[in-house]
Amino acid sequence: MSRKAHAPTPETRSVVKGLLGCGFSQDETGKIMGIDPKTLRKHYRPELEVGNLTANAAVAQALFKRATNSTGKDSIAAAIFWLKARAGWSDKQQVEITDKRFVALMPEPAPDVDTWLRQSQRT
Repeated sequence: MSRKAHAPTPETRSVVKGLLGCGFSQDETGKIMGIDPKTLRKHYRPELEVGNLTANAAVAQALFKRATNSTGKDSIAAAIFWLKARAGWSDKQQVEITDKRFVALMPEPAPDVDTWLRQSQRT
């Protein structure tokens, strides 16, 4: 006796897209849906291609709205995250020592690779 052929429905397409968007793998999604991963790939190719992209777009839109249209801690955190992830912003602090008494205590900076290679070839 053979199994009944799988027939996708709008509901199953939505579930597959949602699972993939939440980060489930194709194998995990197939198990949840009760179908073989090959069957999943055969019948749900469009959902496999855009499931995670759609979820990422929704999260990015929500983050952008939070960063630009609201006030408070959440908007500040969202704006900082956006700037770090998308605009190359960094909040690293750089310490500059100007008191000469402390300069002697600082370790020597490591030479770059080219300098190190030249020095090691001489010895």
